[in-house]
Amino acid sequence: MLNRRIVIADVGCRWGFAEDFSADAESFTLFGFDPDDKECQRLNAHYSSQNIIAVPIALGNDNGEKTLYLTANPACSSVYQPDPWLNSNYAAFHCQIEKGKTTIRVRRLDDWAKENDLDAIDYLKVDTQGSDLDVLQGAGDLLSYVRCVQVEVMFNPMYLGQPLFADIDAFLRSKGFVLWRFSETTHYSKNKKSHPPINTDMIKHDDWNTQTTLVYAGQIFWGNAYFINTSVFSTPLQSAQRQRDEILFSTLGLPDVLGDQQSWDATVSMRVGKHQRRALASLNTLEAALERALHAEAQAAKAEMDLKQTINQLDAMHASSSWRVTAPIRYLGRCLHWPNREKNRSQEQYHEFNSQLNTLVKKILRRIASFVVARPAWRSRVEAMAYRFGIYAKLRSLYFRLQGMPPSTAALISHQNIASIKLSHRAQEIHQQLKAAIIKKQVH
Repeated sequence: MLNRRIVIADVGCRWGFAEDFSADAESFTLFGFDPDDKECQRLNAHYSSQNIIAVPIALGNDNGEKTLYLTANPACSSVYQPDPWLNSNYAAFHCQIEKGKTTIRVRRLDDWAKENDLDAIDYLKVDTQGSDLDVLQGAGDLLSYVRCVQVEVMFNPMYLGQPLFADIDAFLRSKGFVLWRFSETTHYSKNKKSHPPINTDMIKHDDWNTQTTLVYAGQIFWGNAYFINTSVFSTPLQSAQRQRDEILFSTLGLPDVLGDQQSWDATVSMRVGKHQRRALASLNTLEAALERALHAEAQAAKAEMDLKQTINQLDAMHASSSWRVTAPIRYLGRCLHWPNREKNRSQEQYHEFNSQLNTLVKKILRRIASFVVARPAWRSRVEAMAYRFGIYAKLRSLYFRLQGMPPSTAALISHQNIASIKLSHRAQEIHQQLKAAIIKKQVH
């Protein structure tokens, strides 16, 4: 049995903070801190446990009030102002675009612990968007009891004036901690969409485990760093502290902190086995998701290529003379099919539509006629065909009506172009008769 519960403090606990410890809940007491009172109320209602408590205050290196810069994503809000240049130039930084300001109450962690009769914290997790060093400084002498610190570190600034990894590393080393490992190292680029990898990299564990990973474009910005209190390495094996360390580090997935695997007891090995199975399941899920993503990316690339090819074909078709010549006919076809779609309209609407359709048909026919008349070769062919089929007079009358010309004027139009057309014998006879009739009308 433990002589006391293992105390966990999660500073910046938005979205949840107890899931990693739920499998061994009787061993832990958890405190989460966040300045959002509503979020803390939600978390307390969600966990509903006297050993899991969300505290609605912000932590820092002094007691008082500070300005909180509110962002598009509440989880990116900080007491440091977001860098507006990054927000404007990197797509990934849209979440920390500044949306306003508010004033919040800030406390030192050691003062809060003293007021709440808390003598020690075993695991301290800090994720406060740039103010992480302030929180660590505010822990004061409590740091000497902390066995592990997980802290979000930034290698390049995301907020104006914020401390970086080098500052946090130097501070924790001065307090007796050593860097153990990184996780979730995150890179950002100026790309607007996903691109293929640009290189490969290797992660090595001893001399016998090497993992090759894909490298994508982007500058490293942040990650999680794990720092271990050096006193962990000299803790007596049979002590109560060692027992707490075994539970804590095996639950965190850091059993290697305890030493060579041959020295782990059965409880540690059991917890590690659970982590291994969970990690393997996650890996399989990630591999399946990656395979689906690669397949989707290939399909998207093919679809994009097909789209470009289709657009080029349409552009070529629209640029062709046949497409321009047949445009009026296609337009007329759409208009003629329109009544079928409009058959459910009222009678008045139908008559109005009929009138509009007639206007459109006349407009189209005028366009066709103007097209033919403006091209002598086409005009000659059409007039020759009209003579051949005996519809020249009707066609000519229709043309002049479309042009809004009265019959008396239409009859006086010259037939000078007809003489140049190579007509059949019958067509020439008809032409001469028409000509004689027009001359006779002119005389009378």
